[in-house]
Amino acid sequence: MISTFRIERFKRYLKKELPLRELTVLAGANSAGKSALLQCLLLFRQASVAGGRSDWVELNGPFGLSLGEARDVVHAEADLEREGVALAVIDAKGTRYGITFRAARDPRSRRLIIESQPGRFPQSLAGNQRSFVYLGADRLGPRDVFEAVSLDHDDLNVGPRGEAVAQVLSQLDSSVVREALVHPETEARGARQTLPAQAELWLSDIVAPMRLDARWIDGTNVITLRFRRPGFRSEWERPSNVGFGVSYALPIIVGGLSVGQGGMLLVENPEAHLHPRGQSNIGAFLARVAASGVQVVLETHSDHVLNGIRRAVAAECVLGPGQAVLHFFDAEGDGGEPTIERVEIRPDGELSARPERFFEHEPGGLGAPARAREGRS
Repeated sequence: MISTFRIERFKRYLKKELPLRELTVLAGANSAGKSALLQCLLLFRQASVAGGRSDWVELNGPFGLSLGEARDVVHAEADLEREGVALAVIDAKGTRYGITFRAARDPRSRRLIIESQPGRFPQSLAGNQRSFVYLGADRLGPRDVFEAVSLDHDDLNVGPRGEAVAQVLSQLDSSVVREALVHPETEARGARQTLPAQAELWLSDIVAPMRLDARWIDGTNVITLRFRRPGFRSEWERPSNVGFGVSYALPIIVGGLSVGQGGMLLVENPEAHLHPRGQSNIGAFLARVAASGVQVVLETHSDHVLNGIRRAVAAECVLGPGQAVLHFFDAEGDGGEPTIERVEIRPDGELSARPERFFEHEPGGLGAPARAREGRS
């Protein structure tokens, strides 16, 4: 597990160190630097996968990154020709792994050159494709069919936009979910522990009761995905007829159930298109994934997701209070380095602090409408 992440001269960050836990939540204002930290982890992952076989990392393309040119990502105060981006992670044993990147001579280069890197990388960042899963905010909406991706069985994961979720369900249909991630009502519902069966159970909790059918059409590169709602209609339905929430949540569920133990799961905006109850339940689900031996880093704007995590700590006791941390980001409009306040989740689910503007729903807080009515009376 990575216990500390250090970043220097990347975008708005001149120098910043951030502790990570089994579950790390990034929350706070828009454009305050949350996504930049995930992007740094993705660049680190790129270098880890290359394992010294490449002299650079791509700023656009892998993981759906669209970072532009080298001059777009190197801090404004850095000397573009002499200084680049420096990233480091420290694992739970205290071992440090550092990478330094510099820009090419051409400031419009869409790559960062790897200047130095460790002889080996932490397993959570260097394992096969299924041990590192990233799901971005720009996930695919409802699709009738999915194009098969060219990945070996051991490397197959849902993809950064959820584009391979149907293939994972079809190709790994006999894979057994790890015991720690088996749905609590599996036996009561007479369900199996296979990946599709468990995905159905968790999807039913988070969105609505649902059956899944992912089928690879023989002789083609196409996988179909269909859903059936018990008690609603007898036939299988197209994804577009069961709502966006299903299509946005399913890759997170399948990715969480299939990521390898000791790996890492990065998720942006898990709350997208979900009812508040579903947002809370997906927070609790991600806490369970973190408790199963997968390091989870998620970015969210939803207090419901946070409440689900708090419930998982205090009521469900699936995750210890010391295993989760929230970092709250705030930034002024001048483009300076964001401030990051660490918030702990206590054993009773309460938070150690509530920073200013912490998950405010409206200017002036929840009491503003009442005060406005009093002022008019």
